[in-house]
Amino acid sequence: MPLVPEVTQAEVEAVAGELGGAALTSGQWVTALLRANNEITRSAFGSDYQANMAARYFAAHVALKLKQAATPGFGAGAAAGPVSSVTVGQVSKTYDTSGASMSTWSQQAEELRSTAYGREFLRLVRLWAPRAMVV
Repeated sequence: MPLVPEVTQAEVEAVAGELGGAALTSGQWVTALLRANNEITRSAFGSDYQANMAARYFAAHVALKLKQAATPGFGAGAAAGPVSSVTVGQVSKTYDTSGASMSTWSQQAEELRSTAYGREFLRLVRLWAPRAMVV
């Protein structure tokens, strides 16, 4: 059960018009809405309104990523991680990538930055999420 009023497909389409109509399958909408409604909580924001707005952008981000993943050829050839070696002609160079892993939050933030909706979600988190004060 969600901890804020559930975000709806219509609310997500209001902030992400490109996702309206037949842009997504019903299964993709269900996945995006379930994730948003179960992962965004009021306690992470100051009010139901703020949590609902953040959930709209998070759902739009998830929906767009699902749409992109289902689009043949979208992102083909994109790098899957840090470069571990480079070869030019007969010369090659290998890099140590063992320390290149990011923290979980860094990975999530990087993934969210991949869409305009994810970037807006991160902006709302920075704007509205309570922070611990040190006195």
